[in-house]
Amino acid sequence: MSQEPSPPARLAPPGAARYKAFPVAWVATCRKLLVIGGGFETEARIRHALAFDWREIHVVARALTPELRAFARADLRVSLHERLCTEDDVAYADFVLEDCGDPVFAHRIADWCAQHGKPINACDKPDLCDLFYVSLVPLGPMILGISSGGDAPAVSAALRRWLEANVSPGWAMAARVMGDLRRALPGGQARMAVLKSIARHPSFADIVVRNDEAALRTLIEDELRRMPA
Repeated sequence: MSQEPSPPARLAPPGAARYKAFPVAWVATCRKLLVIGGGFETEARIRHALAFDWREIHVVARALTPELRAFARADLRVSLHERLCTEDDVAYADFVLEDCGDPVFAHRIADWCAQHGKPINACDKPDLCDLFYVSLVPLGPMILGISSGGDAPAVSAALRRWLEANVSPGWAMAARVMGDLRRALPGGQARMAVLKSIARHPSFADIVVRNDEAALRTLIEDELRRMPA
């Protein structure tokens, strides 16, 4: 006698509010970033962008600050353009960060992005955004991203500061060690099973919080011995 299939697990109760933004990771490698600057977030956005593998970072602003010029001197990927942004700038880019400080011109930039199919993040203008900027917490090879979907960016930033002050550096260590292990094992379900088994072990979280690399490697060795030959 066949059994009825189990109903799918619910992520949220019926009637719960749905998030307007789906969190994804944008691949920056070999892509071109356009920063339309001059506003109060421009320098911070570029500082964050430099941590990623953009091929080119073009900054267009009517006034170039000493900090912007310092970015260009420190990183050859940064090109500065002291002028008003044009539609051609948008068409050339793969991703647009808008912080021009002019609400009327920001709508024109958003229209150009729509015409050319370029995703845009518009600073403090959630109605113009295809993508929302997230507060970032780097942890070695991992990055935690916190977003309120443009509704409460100050709260996201406060949580980021709290995490930076309180999250154990052991999480960065664990990501590095487990990443090395994943690359060393042959792909397939067996690899997925052993990695999940290690991460779900009752002692894993405590080992990570203690930042105990030796204990983590011992746990890995124990789990690898249980792998089928």
